[in-house]
Amino acid sequence: MVWLASFPRSGNTFARHVLWHCLSIRTACAYDGDDYVAERLGCEWVGRDERTSAEVRAAKGVAVMKTHRRENGADPAIYLVRDGRACLRSWAELRAEQRSIPVQDALEQLLAHTEGATGAWGANVLHWVRRPTTVVLPFTQLVAEPVEALATALGRVGVRARRTGRAAPSFEEVRERDPRFFSKGVGRAIDCPGFDGDSVNREAMSLCRRRGWTT
Repeated sequence: MVWLASFPRSGNTFARHVLWHCLSIRTACAYDGDDYVAERLGCEWVGRDERTSAEVRAAKGVAVMKTHRRENGADPAIYLVRDGRACLRSWAELRAEQRSIPVQDALEQLLAHTEGATGAWGANVLHWVRRPTTVVLPFTQLVAEPVEALATALGRVGVRARRTGRAAPSFEEVRERDPRFFSKGVGRAIDCPGFDGDSVNREAMSLCRRRGWTT
């Protein structure tokens, strides 16, 4: 089994779509019975693998499972990493829409919520990138060359994908699916007050910049 891991709003849903429609790989969800994204956007659009996490682990052959949690174990992983400020701003906008609250209130809630399996952005990043079996795929690379980037990452974790010949959708086409779910994209200005107040976020951002994963 291979993890498709990320902090929320790092391109995981887009990656799942490309994996299925361009590389013939469906993705299960680590949260049994709670694949919110597939239910909102459509199981076929996302490329949902209907099996439970236990069934995926027991299966033979290629199996990819999406998670935002800090999973343990030695299973190989493709980790999607995006600038933490962009992740949190995008997540706050989605949460504000879901809960009918101001975006700033949603952002403050997310910045304050650092416990749980997902953890804060910085803790999530550091957990995954320090695993010896993790292949890091920057968000900027994913959106620039989706099929090639994912095929290369899969190859590095020992999975040979079968290409369908389809091109990945443009960001404009993706947004047409659900403009409220998909954020405004890579080139937007990032406003995330409070992000740098977390020392772990600062450590993770410094690492990401040194490695060229974010700017």
